[in-house]
Amino acid sequence: MEHGNASYTNYQNMVAQVNTSMVQMEKICGRMELDENKKSLEKSREKLAEHKFAVGIMGEFKRGKSTVINSMLEKEIMPADILPCSATMNRVTYDMQPHVELLMKDNSIKNISIDDLAGYVTKLTGENEARASQVEEAVVYYPCRFCQNGVDIVDTPGLNDDERMNRVTEEVIPKLDAVIMVITPDNPFSMSEAEFVRSKLMASDLGRLIFLVNKIDTIRRAADRERVVQGIREKIQRSVLDKMAELYGKDSEKYKDSEFKMGNIRIYPFSALDALDGKMTGDQKLIEESGTLPFEEALTKMLTEERGALELGTPLNLIQRTSLEVIKAAETRKKALELDAEEFEKHQKEALAKIGEMRKKKQEEKRRLSSSATNAKNKLIPQVSQFYSELEAKLAAKLENTPIDVTTLSSDGGKKAAAEKLQKAVSDEMRSSMSLLSEKIELQLQDIVGKEAVRLGEFTQEISTQMDAFRNSITENRKGLDKTNLIGTGVDVLTDFMGIYGIGGIVAGYREAGVKGALAGGGVGLVATLR
Repeated sequence: MEHGNASYTNYQNMVAQVNTSMVQMEKICGRMELDENKKSLEKSREKLAEHKFAVGIMGEFKRGKSTVINSMLEKEIMPADILPCSATMNRVTYDMQPHVELLMKDNSIKNISIDDLAGYVTKLTGENEARASQVEEAVVYYPCRFCQNGVDIVDTPGLNDDERMNRVTEEVIPKLDAVIMVITPDNPFSMSEAEFVRSKLMASDLGRLIFLVNKIDTIRRAADRERVVQGIREKIQRSVLDKMAELYGKDSEKYKDSEFKMGNIRIYPFSALDALDGKMTGDQKLIEESGTLPFEEALTKMLTEERGALELGTPLNLIQRTSLEVIKAAETRKKALELDAEEFEKHQKEALAKIGEMRKKKQEEKRRLSSSATNAKNKLIPQVSQFYSELEAKLAAKLENTPIDVTTLSSDGGKKAAAEKLQKAVSDEMRSSMSLLSEKIELQLQDIVGKEAVRLGEFTQEISTQMDAFRNSITENRKGLDKTNLIGTGVDVLTDFMGIYGIGGIVAGYREAGVKGALAGGGVGLVATLR
C-alpha cells in the first residue's frame, strides 16, 4: 500500500512538472505569436488537468463490440450489434446511480432510463433512427469497475463505416488514450482494421492497444484456437512492419525499434457472449472458459500501472516538438535581424520561387494520386465482376454436391434441417470465396498504396530540404534595414513552406506521438492546404 501511495505521489509530482513546463512554453509561444502551438499546449494541459482516460472499443461491424462492453459492465445494457445498428456515439462513465444522458445536437440534454437506451441510439426501426438522428452522444452512467478513477469507455462506429469513421478519425481518435481492437476468427485483421492500425496508431502506439479475438467459442478445439491466434499475431506483425519499412526502410532505427515492439503485441482469445452470460448467471466455469480473465488482467494493468506513462507521454512529446519549433523560429528571426536588406530580399525571392515550384509539385501529386485511384478502380472492378460470375457457379455446384437425405423431407422437421444444411453450405462457400477475394484485392491495393507512400515520403523530404536550405541561406551580415519587416517577411516565407509541408508534419507526429501527434504534427494544416 505504501508503495502504491509513493507511486501516486511521484506521478502527481511529474504531472505538476509537466504542467509547469507547458505553461512556460505557452507564454513563449504567445510572445512569439506561434498561436497554433500555443493552442495545442493549452488543450493538452486542459486534458491533463481533467485526469480523464478514454478507452475506445474499435472494429468492424458484427465483431461484437457492444457485447464486449456489456461483458465489462456485467449486464446487457448496450444494444448488441447483430446488425450495424449503432447510430450515435456511446460513452460509458462511472456513477453509482445508473442513468443515461443524451447530448442532443441542439446542445440540449435529455435524461432517460437505461432501459430506454436502445430507442435512442439504434436505427433498427424508422422511429428509432429518427430519434437517433437528433442525438450527438449518449453518455451511459454506470458503476462499472473499469470506469473508476476517471476512465471512460467509448463505443465507436464500425471501421468499415466510411462516412462516420471520417468524423471519428478527426474528432474521437485524437482523444483516445487506449484502444481495444475487436476482431474475429472468420475474417481476422481485415483491410480496414489493418489500415487503421498502420495509419492511425503505428508501432509507436502499440502500447495503447489490446487485440481481442472475439467469438473464439466458434472454434471448438483448443489447438485450433492457438493456431488462429498465432496466425493473427503474425498477420498484424507483417502488416505493421511492412508499413514501417515503406516509411523508414528496414535498416532504420525506427524499423528495428518497431520490430522489437511487435514481439509484445497484446492479443487475447475471447468470447464476449460467454463472459457476459457467465457473469450474469454466476457461472464461474463459463467465465474462465470465455478468456475474459487474462484480458481483464491486462486491461486493469493498463488502467493502473501503465496509465501514468500513457497520460504523460503525449504532453511530453508535444513539449519536445514545440520546443524544436520555437528554437527554429527564434533562430530564423535572430538571423533576420542580422541580415543585409538587399541580401535578405534576394533569399526571399529565391525561397518564394521554390515555394511556387513546390505548390506546382503538390498539384501534380494530387493529380497523380487521383490517377492512381482511377487506375486501381479500373483494374479491380473487372475482377469483382468476374468474381460474382464465378461465385454463382460455385454456389450452384455446392448446392448440387451437398448430400440431402430425401427420405427425411416428408416431415417439417426434415425439411427445416435440410434447408439449414443447404443454407450453411452456401454461407460457408460465400464466406470462403469473399475472404479469398478480399485477400487478393488487399494485396493489390497494398502494392499500389505502398508505392504512393514511398513517393510522398520523397516529396516530403524534398520540402524539408528546401526549408532547411532557406534557413541556412540566411547569412550573418549586420547592416541597416527595417528589421521588423524582415522578421515578418521571414516568418511569412516559412509559413508558406509549412503550408505545403503538412504531410511531413503528419509523419513527424506519427513518429513522436502516434494518434494525437498526427493531428498536432500538421494533419489539420494539410487538410486546409489541400482544399
